[in-house]
Amino acid sequence: MGLCFALQDVDGLANLPNLTFLYFDQCTSLKNVNGLANCNTLTRLNLKMCGALQNADGLANLSNLISLDLHDSGKVHPKPAKDEMTTREEVAAYQEEIKKSIK
Repeated sequence: MGLCFALQDVDGLANLPNLTFLYFDQCTSLKNVNGLANCNTLTRLNLKMCGALQNADGLANLSNLISLDLHDSGKVHPKPAKDEMTTREEVAAYQEEIKKSIK
């Protein structure tokens, strides 16, 4: 697996609503995930070591997301209480924080 230095957003995935797993591990230039907002079948998302990630707004309403890894994605806002979420309850709690920050 190689590093991805050029990917800055995932807007091109907006029209792929049947995605279930996505791994952006070490995409060092990825700044936003807003393009995932309509990917309602997404269950697992890895954004580990995406140091340029600035917000997680696009994840707020993904009701099937059960696993979310934001380990070493230090610039993301809001900052999660737990970097690696492995249950629907943990992800849902973080999604509520995202919704509060958007208002």
